[in-house]
Amino acid sequence: MNPSLSAFMHRLIDYAGLFPPSGLDMDTAISNFLSYRKSDAAPVLASFVIPAARLIELEQLTDEFAEQSPVPFSVITGKCDDSESCLAQVEKGLKQCRRFLDTHSGNTAIPVLEIKLPDDDPDEQELGKLCSSIRKAADAALNAPADIYFEPVRNQFWRARIDSLTNVLQHMPPGKGAKNGLKLRCGGVEAHMFPTIDQLAAGLHACLKRGVPFKGTAGLHHPVRHFNDGVETKMHGFLNLFGAAVLGTVHKWNESEIARMLLDENAENFIFNASGFSWKEYSATHAQIRSVRTAQAASYGSCSLIEPLEDLQQLGLYSLPAGLVE
Repeated sequence: MNPSLSAFMHRLIDYAGLFPPSGLDMDTAISNFLSYRKSDAAPVLASFVIPAARLIELEQLTDEFAEQSPVPFSVITGKCDDSESCLAQVEKGLKQCRRFLDTHSGNTAIPVLEIKLPDDDPDEQELGKLCSSIRKAADAALNAPADIYFEPVRNQFWRARIDSLTNVLQHMPPGKGAKNGLKLRCGGVEAHMFPTIDQLAAGLHACLKRGVPFKGTAGLHHPVRHFNDGVETKMHGFLNLFGAAVLGTVHKWNESEIARMLLDENAENFIFNASGFSWKEYSATHAQIRSVRTAQAASYGSCSLIEPLEDLQQLGLYSLPAGLVE
């Protein structure tokens, strides 16, 4: 992997093998993750994505985790039905996190929490109170800094919700030096789960203009946007999304310029070489790629590690390590 692609792909993929469409059992998924961490694919791998309620299923793996200490987890707390019950649901998940960390005595880490915000529509002031309360609860429960990514519900009020949430996160103090960010859902197992280009561009632009970190989830199995027969819709590409984050930051793109890159289905336009990363007339150096990835464009959850890497190999950008299984 050349240096520019290496900087772009560093810790980019959170392994979410438990989730659809893979939907693996726990033993297979965690075995895959631990195997990947010992392979040549390890540099692209970030955390293991898991619901808080399922952490208890890993209590017996003390020896396995000790061999790779600390093993990182991105934990999803339970779904919040409304604003009133949301904090209590998060606190329940944090207790499960605390038990898990104590059980494994420093051999595991929870650097990331993923929290889906309630379906109701609190005003910006109430939203700020809720997010701040969640941040304080996380800081109190965990023994190390954890980035928190808040996922808003995508509906007809999407743009207003994104504006409110990114404004809240921009001004919310970080917890113990950790980040407060936005989780962008980019797809799913059915066509209606995929955001439109306008919706995704609005979410990304709101993050970039306010300096709010983001992570992606779902629907980003492939590098470049394309039509997928299985879900009968266009799937977004991870090179499109994270490339737009890098170049949009460097060149201060507006929303329409971001959308233009998100729409591109021509893999030949995404160039990684000795100078850096370029798309059409825009480019970014290695240092700029690393800077944006570190500060703002965190990672994305994928139920497969092999599938995105195989696609990069088909594009001539990557050599898949031998022996990887899924």
